[in-house]
Amino acid sequence: MWRQDRDDWMLGPVHWVDIDLEFGPFTIDCSVVPSRANSYCYRSWSREEDARVQRFDGLNAWEKLPFSILKEILVNFLRAKKRQQWGTAACFLVPVWPGNPGWDMVVSMPEVFRVELQREAGRYRDEALAPHTRWAYGTRCALWAAILVGFFGLFRKDNLTTGKAGAWNTRGALVRDDVLFQAGGQVVWIRALAQQVGLEPGSYSGHSLRWGGATAALRLDVNNIYIKLQGDWKSDRFEGYRELDREQKLILPVAMAEAAAAACS
Repeated sequence: MWRQDRDDWMLGPVHWVDIDLEFGPFTIDCSVVPSRANSYCYRSWSREEDARVQRFDGLNAWEKLPFSILKEILVNFLRAKKRQQWGTAACFLVPVWPGNPGWDMVVSMPEVFRVELQREAGRYRDEALAPHTRWAYGTRCALWAAILVGFFGLFRKDNLTTGKAGAWNTRGALVRDDVLFQAGGQVVWIRALAQQVGLEPGSYSGHSLRWGGATAALRLDVNNIYIKLQGDWKSDRFEGYRELDREQKLILPVAMAEAAAAACS
């Protein structure tokens, strides 16, 4: 959880990704309150064994919502609301779970629990890729854009994004907040995506996209000089791809494109 004030809480974007990867595809993949929600119902939750907690100024707060004790959480919230009716509100991210006591309580008390948005679980042919095809997440859109541009453009990772957010010229049109991920973070995301589609993540680096693009260009008999110029190679190392067999070629862009096509069909 991310705390702005002592009683103001919201789920940080990084934890949205963690929850989506662990439990997704999620029935609800966005916050029912876009900004924040005042909540006083954090007391004594950390006693449950299936809860991961994080401490803020000595207070325990959820890092991941344990759905197995959903009813207990809601009952605790109702107690807090009974003690303090005004200013006591909370934003809950819960699974649509018919038969679960907590979910049944939510639907049975519409005057207390208002469902702002309900999303059906997506049906993906490739379940491993499902969490990465949620276009509501800016970082995922940026990752796929980098993959497409990097692969077809044979770009180095530093040609695609800055090494760090502070490298942007803040006097221009783009500012630090516009940078969704940097060059180092891009490698982490690509390796995570490679692992999700069944590839060995340790085999991929920031050069993987342009290697894949060069391999594709060589297969199409593109003139070597154009490949070298476009990929900003200072040597003729890229010509070694002619000697690599199919199993050795860097197949990450192809594998992800095929998985994405299957997931979206």
